[in-house]
Amino acid sequence: MNALTKDLNRLLGNGKIWSDPADLMAYEGDAIHAFFRGRPDAVVLPETVEDVSKILAHASDNEIPVTPRGPGSGRAGSCTPLQGGIVLDMNRKKRIL
Repeated sequence: MNALTKDLNRLLGNGKIWSDPADLMAYEGDAIHAFFRGRPDAVVLPETVEDVSKILAHASDNEIPVTPRGPGSGRAGSCTPLQGGIVLDMNRKKRIL
């Protein structure tokens, strides 16, 4: 477990952070992954607005890039974490205002 994962687990609790290399591989790109690939350092699955706020504050304070992600079905590479950092997987959110 890397330092980022430990920090995020302290902020959000276990079960919302993925850092296993096999899990991270699925987040290296979207449907056009052959052209744009980048491995995140951690994937975070927030469930509340407070989770998102804590993640973004921590990332900002520590200059960690954040890449938001929906289902990853796009073909533009926009959910690809080209600089590593955190992938913010929004699939557990029930609704986004």
